[in-house]
Amino acid sequence: MAQSPVVPEPLEAGQLAAPSRQSCLLASVVIPACNESRVIGRLLGQLVRSAGQDDFEIVVVANGCTDDTVGVAESFGPRVRVLSLGVASKREALAAGDRVAGVFPRVYVDADVEIGAGDVRVLAAALGCPGVLAVAPRLELVMAGAPWPVRWYWDVWSRLPEVRQGLFGRGVVAVSEAGYRRIAALPPVFADDLAMSLAFSAAERAVVDDARVRVHPPRTFGDLMRIRIRAAAGVAQVEQTAGAPPSTARTRPSDLVAIVAGEPFLAPRVGLFVLVAGLVRWRAGRAHRAGRGARWLRDESSRRAAVQAGAAPAEAGRHRPADRAGRVPLAGIDFDRLSEAEVVEHVISASMGGQGGWVATPNVDICRIAQRDPAARALVASASLRVPDGMPLVWAARLSGDRLPERVSGSSLIFSLTAAAVTSGRSVYLLGGAPGVPELAAAELSRLYPGVKVVGTAAPPVGFDNDAERMAAVRDHLVATVPDIVYVGLGFPKQERVIAGLAAVLPGTWFIACGAAIPFAARVLPRAPAWMRQTGLEWVFRLISEPRRLSRRYLIDDAPYAARLIASCTAQRIRHPSRHSNSRR
Repeated sequence: MAQSPVVPEPLEAGQLAAPSRQSCLLASVVIPACNESRVIGRLLGQLVRSAGQDDFEIVVVANGCTDDTVGVAESFGPRVRVLSLGVASKREALAAGDRVAGVFPRVYVDADVEIGAGDVRVLAAALGCPGVLAVAPRLELVMAGAPWPVRWYWDVWSRLPEVRQGLFGRGVVAVSEAGYRRIAALPPVFADDLAMSLAFSAAERAVVDDARVRVHPPRTFGDLMRIRIRAAAGVAQVEQTAGAPPSTARTRPSDLVAIVAGEPFLAPRVGLFVLVAGLVRWRAGRAHRAGRGARWLRDESSRRAAVQAGAAPAEAGRHRPADRAGRVPLAGIDFDRLSEAEVVEHVISASMGGQGGWVATPNVDICRIAQRDPAARALVASASLRVPDGMPLVWAARLSGDRLPERVSGSSLIFSLTAAAVTSGRSVYLLGGAPGVPELAAAELSRLYPGVKVVGTAAPPVGFDNDAERMAAVRDHLVATVPDIVYVGLGFPKQERVIAGLAAVLPGTWFIACGAAIPFAARVLPRAPAWMRQTGLEWVFRLISEPRRLSRRYLIDDAPYAARLIASCTAQRIRHPSRHSNSRR
């Protein structure tokens, strides 16, 4: 039965009450929420599903809500304590949460981010280091679906030294009891995370790489401007408020020069960043002169996207089938129009609903083979999800008038899906690679994602799939361990054939055809830098890394095929220009 929301006694302005203690808990999590019914279920689902009864308490403080934030939070049962305030004030919400929270460390979490119980545990443990009073997790920006100007801006912003080293902009800050006393003395400002970060010296605060928070930035340029104007006003307010810590959050020209010097391909993005920053400063100054000053301007586009992606709490843990009408025919394969984040969400949601399946990640080489080999094409067509692992495929789809959101590779899914597996309590298995490599990959994933449940690894010998006894041994081990997710890295088409033989005996398991992802995860095979992967140049890096193995495939087979495919799609676009407007989401 859902608990009734608690309405705490009124607090004096700026008051932060001293908490009591419950030594059996690891930490207290306080979540202020104002009209967050569209996204708070996503956060609470991740915290509650993978947290033990004695890990930490969760306090949600709904403030000034006119939607169903309280009802959504209550739906998670007694694990979540729900308070309700009539006034929309984040500071008062934090104060009310502190009033009832029982233990330290104290973890403050914005309702619109994603963080799992394992990450909270890591943050709590980090506060045990001598001299550390405040910590925040590593930032991961979810950019799928955002237009290029928005992506370019955040690409630069996330590289700024103050952003990398500060605690702000992450939506999560954890403090020890001594750290709590420090921030309790701060004057009221609405840039609360910036003020918290500045209240601690570099030696007293830390960004914990082993903990991760997923932040959903604005999906429109208008909302990007809105929240950056809010941020600029917040910095100005901190600088002008008596008793606030001195601000060092402004971007320096030397910071931007250093970014371009280190990654020259970012020069156009830095140029856009400078233009946006100048426009933001001008509009913030005009608002200040008009007497509008510091106001809470809110991004709604990421919250709308959360509902479209299925983050509504009523659907938490329930499998929603992929949109079959949202498929893009290309090179004889029907690709699902899904971003990487949507693939991860689909797999986790289906797994939690007891349904398995498998994900194919065709690249240019696979498409070339499938187009001339009906058996290979039928094998790929049998996958539950088919997503493009290659920028030429994304470009070709766009040129034809269709649109695929982004490249989704097995070498990226092994990281993003494993991170989601931790927060949702799913187990993983690694199948493929040279002897010892799956074990190295398991160790590296465990280091990156503390709490991941790797229930097994296997590096079967060459030809095992044609040996009934050896194939049976692999199958029996999988059946004995019953993993939720299996990464199968054996190369095309062997991995797809093996998956077809294993899926029937493990109907609740998801298999990911991931190619070289396991040696990438093990760090025994170098992976191309992010900028090469994003610009379609990863093949150059891999060709340099493995010239003898890949020269013929890339230069003689795949390059001419990719050129023909792009030319064909361009011609199709010219012949049928109306498809462009009809096929976009």
